[in-house]
Amino acid sequence: MARVQAVIIDVQTYKTAFTCLEITNKRLNEQGPELVCDVSTGRPSQIVPPDFRRTVLDVVHNLSHPGVKATVKLISDKFAWDEEAEAIALRGITTPECVHALITGRLARFGVPGDISSDRGSQFTSSLWREIIARLRVKLHHTFA
Repeated sequence: MARVQAVIIDVQTYKTAFTCLEITNKRLNEQGPELVCDVSTGRPSQIVPPDFRRTVLDVVHNLSHPGVKATVKLISDKFAWDEEAEAIALRGITTPECVHALITGRLARFGVPGDISSDRGSQFTSSLWREIIARLRVKLHHTFA
């Protein structure tokens, strides 16, 4: 990851951007390479380049499939990237409710992402969900657990 961090432009801009992050190069162990980390919380959180984000999510999520809140906590404790996961309150978990939350929550605030990850719940494998994702030209990833 250190080699990729060195050449990814958005990681380098963290060092000069006006944010609450404190960016520094840090070794997480004595023999390891220096990684670009945020140390604003008192613990180093690796800045994850876009090409590694899916891998980080899969590795953490698939270790024990702890659920959404626990996965977000595990990732946010050790890693940092520019689009943080956030929860959107739902009254139910039907496909139309999830589509509405996606459109009025995530898409309205951040625009259309390149990728979306979800579990294999029926609301995320339904024909409606697949059609919306296809029309948005988003790559859909389902977790293994």
